[in-house]
Amino acid sequence: MKSLLALFTIFTCMAFSVDHLWTGYGHDEVKVFQYVINKSDMITFTDDMYCYDISYPDFMYPAEDNADGANRFNYNGRTDLMVETTVIDSIQYLKQNSDMIIQERDCVYIDGDYMEGDKSWEDMRFHTKAVHSGKLWVTYTVVFNKKFEQSVSRMISIIDQWNPKIL
Repeated sequence: MKSLLALFTIFTCMAFSVDHLWTGYGHDEVKVFQYVINKSDMITFTDDMYCYDISYPDFMYPAEDNADGANRFNYNGRTDLMVETTVIDSIQYLKQNSDMIIQERDCVYIDGDYMEGDKSWEDMRFHTKAVHSGKLWVTYTVVFNKKFEQSVSRMISIIDQWNPKIL
């Protein structure tokens, strides 16, 4: 009976330790979050109005779909993470808040400090790919805490390879 109680106690301590380490306690939370993003399955979302596809990690949840080509997916945990898509006629507002712009043939890559309206979100950055299609721009953005930039490198890579075709 004592050995059974000892085994149960050891098992409980091990389970608590694994759970404790997994949630980031005692470990670099940037590396833990990077592991979670890199190992998560990706969900494909298709915009019903413009028929373009994006991917986002399966731990994120839909937050907004205003039926005009703007969609948002969020994660609020140890850090905030947001994936957003829009269909717009101008990308000037994105360029105004940027500190890096790379122009290619029919697309623009933009990085900068994140603002929503006139409000600046302290410690938040964004990475956007905007693709020109006809008279419109289709954007795919990830918004993240500055200290987690290394953690979202998979999302940035997915965005950089994105090549939507809209109707």
